[in-house]
Amino acid sequence: MIYLSGVTNDVIEPMLLRAGIGLMTSQFISYSPERVARFRFRAYDNGCFRSKLIEEDWINWLSRQPPDPLFAVSPDSYPDAAESLRLGLEYAPILRDMGLAVGVVAQDQAEQLDWPWEELDCLFVGGTQLDPPNPRAEWKESEAAAGLVKRARNAGKWVHYGRVNDEYRYALAERNGAHSADGSMLAFGPDANIKRLIRMVARRNCAPPLPFERFESPSHDVHKDALVDAALGDEGGDDG
Repeated sequence: MIYLSGVTNDVIEPMLLRAGIGLMTSQFISYSPERVARFRFRAYDNGCFRSKLIEEDWINWLSRQPPDPLFAVSPDSYPDAAESLRLGLEYAPILRDMGLAVGVVAQDQAEQLDWPWEELDCLFVGGTQLDPPNPRAEWKESEAAAGLVKRARNAGKWVHYGRVNDEYRYALAERNGAHSADGSMLAFGPDANIKRLIRMVARRNCAPPLPFERFESPSHDVHKDALVDAALGDEGGDDG
């Protein structure tokens, strides 16, 4: 499974690249396109969780980013599942016209909705954060979310888990059938936590493959290429 860090800097970037870890970025993070391009695996978030979407600014930012990310996340409305699906599908044609694989966010109870899989390329498993925090009780770790992931996989879609910040959730996402995950483990103390993140990714990616029920190949050419790249590891990679 591919892991995307939400944080990089000059010190930790070479280590991230050597470990095959990618980058999740958005218009509200000031990484240059040149820095983003150094990552073999990258994805573009919409930033809606933290800020109100300004459509023109978002589209302009996307147009300046390196091509062929794993996906770009279509706008969503946290924590409303139905509105997030509606918005995700509304903006999907814009992303497609830009040549980008479309990620649509699933919020809590999204398994109750009718998902037109042909209109998206990636299921982004989001959901609410509990207050007080209790990661093990969040929807994204539920059997209901796992069932939605299975539907997406059977429809040939890429699956991505957001907010994956510990090895338990990383293993769960992998077990449920995710192709990729992202998290902010390095947001606080990146220089101190980089080795912890690399160990987590290495342990899981060296584990024996888990059996899956029937699923088709990912529907987007970028995703097929990413799986080949991930299987090849660092052969021919660029450490920046």
